[in-house]
Amino acid sequence: MGRTGEPIAIGDCVIAEGGRVAAIRMDADLDPSGPDTVFDALGVALAPGLIGANMVIKTGTDVADYINGGHSALADDQIDCLIETCTKGLEIVHRGNERVALLTLNTARELGRLDQIILGKVGQAGAGFQPFGALRMVAMRSSLGNVAPETAFRFGTVYMAHQRELDRGLLEVGKSAASVLMDQAKCALRKDLQASGAPGNLPGVGMTIIDGDVRSMRSGTTPPAQSLPEVVSA
Repeated sequence: MGRTGEPIAIGDCVIAEGGRVAAIRMDADLDPSGPDTVFDALGVALAPGLIGANMVIKTGTDVADYINGGHSALADDQIDCLIETCTKGLEIVHRGNERVALLTLNTARELGRLDQIILGKVGQAGAGFQPFGALRMVAMRSSLGNVAPETAFRFGTVYMAHQRELDRGLLEVGKSAASVLMDQAKCALRKDLQASGAPGNLPGVGMTIIDGDVRSMRSGTTPPAQSLPEVVSA
């Protein structure tokens, strides 16, 4: 997941060089000579790491920050006005009004502007810190907002990258090779990660990759993943 066009890439192998994606292709077309590190994803999903607006310094007046408020939100007609006039990002935050978040999502979809939705404060939850706030926001947008999981994931990857002009958040050749491998949780037992994400189940993270290097294995905060990738050689 994480492409500008079709949400899911066709290919089962990603090659990273110099910290950037060098190729996305089928394994049969791969030249295996000389890789520093090889890992087997074992069928799990590879996607760019989620990005919240609080992780990005760049901002601008063309982004409607905190559109669903903090402890309170604007009236519905004012939200509609903002969405109709905003030219770029519509930032939904974790600690805001969830009904207004869904109103924003549905209105943007009706106007054909779903690609303006981005994730705002993903770790702060008012009285504390939410360890997997970004994943929860994606799950809630998918399950409550009737959005396909791979599209909801784009709110914190592809759409964020485009709105903020980033070179990460995209699984594309030439972009940063910062990625995460994840699968449905063991307890979900659906057909696959997409089928598990649609009703709002959280995924399990099995590996994180930064600059093309494996930085961590199984997450200690997300649910245990059904399948875990393995390092074959390093």
